[in-house]
Amino acid sequence: MTVLKRVPIALSALALGVVALGNLLATYSPAVRIACGIVAAVLVLLVVLRAAFDLAGFRTELQNPAALAVLPALFMAIMQLATYIKPLAAGPALWLWLGALGLQLATVVYFVSRHVVAFDLGKAL
Repeated sequence: MTVLKRVPIALSALALGVVALGNLLATYSPAVRIACGIVAAVLVLLVVLRAAFDLAGFRTELQNPAALAVLPALFMAIMQLATYIKPLAAGPALWLWLGALGLQLATVVYFVSRHVVAFDLGKAL
């Protein structure tokens, strides 16, 4: 449990990069794609488990605009991981992709309404 409390939200950006690298290198080596997919899935799982088991800490970290701005990377990584699942189970992959898309759009709307529309330079400095 203490390990999960130390998992930063920014780890989701690393997961996005790794899963994108796997998709990029798929034409050269399917094994590298699978390896990147496994690594990215583990990273995404760590962030999701942190959100599930340390919700208070997760919410506290999201008070930081930088952490909140990185959160959509988690949902982008999940959308790309859905492409790994599609050949095995197209229906669940589509629902996973749509769910991640919805959560990403909700996060973007929340970020814009909280930090862009209500922006005050005096508070930022």
